[in-house]
Amino acid sequence: MQFLIKILNYTIHWVRTCGFIIHNQTEKVSRKAGLTQDITTQKQQATEIIQLHETLEARVQERTIKLEEVNRQLEAFTYSTSHDLQEPLQIIEGFTLAIIEDYGNQIPDKALDYLQRILANSHRLQSLIENLLNYTQMINQEIPSKAVNLALVINESLIQLNTKIQERQAQIIIEEPLPLVIANHLILLQVIINLLANAIKFVVPNQSPQIRVYATQQEEYIRLWVEDNGIGIPSEYKEQIFEVFKRLHGNDSYPGNGIGLAIVSKAVERMNGKCGVESQVNTGSRFWIELPLFREIQ
Repeated sequence: MQFLIKILNYTIHWVRTCGFIIHNQTEKVSRKAGLTQDITTQKQQATEIIQLHETLEARVQERTIKLEEVNRQLEAFTYSTSHDLQEPLQIIEGFTLAIIEDYGNQIPDKALDYLQRILANSHRLQSLIENLLNYTQMINQEIPSKAVNLALVINESLIQLNTKIQERQAQIIIEEPLPLVIANHLILLQVIINLLANAIKFVVPNQSPQIRVYATQQEEYIRLWVEDNGIGIPSEYKEQIFEVFKRLHGNDSYPGNGIGLAIVSKAVERMNGKCGVESQVNTGSRFWIELPLFREIQ
């Protein structure tokens, strides 16, 4: 039993008491005894721990609220800035293209080359802005998931990449079966487009991309593989390539903005999955994404 007492100097103390009975040799009660222990220090320590815990919880909650607000402001700033950048960029592209189309025959070759460079870099900046928007939305927006047909999503990605496939004369083999997974259809489509686009792009010049897409089951997960015959990735960069703006090659060799694989990584993470790569330099790479297997309830 625990209770408070006031002693002679009028200070309050917490005490714990317990009592017990002492029997004699004939098992009769011979006397009763008790023990009283001052537990004021333990009580004070327990109270301090509770107060510290409550203080820490309040601080965590306060900082969480501040962080959420900062994220909202950052998302709004990124969205606003990106849109503000897009309008003048579209004007630059439009007027540059108009000059080339209307006055191309009158422009010196060197000046025409400059205009072509302006147009090409405008397209590159436009792509960068769009990818930044996609990445920001990937981080902050809710991503609802449901059963998704892998075969259907892969087929849609091939349709969207048809021009690049034809230009590079890429050969893509899709192997069955491709089970249902739990994912977001549109987000997964973007992921597969990014992986296939990289497989088409990162090959030795004048070599036709050879790509194989197939799935394996890892317990309750489906691992989708995108295998290529590309230039490969040094082992020390296999994790870094999934970071934002991480590029291993100059833009002249392989154009891009270094966000595609970051989008893949963040998107798969938001769909409760994982991603990775197996690769050897000058041999090719096998990128994979792992998503929960969809099972119908019997």
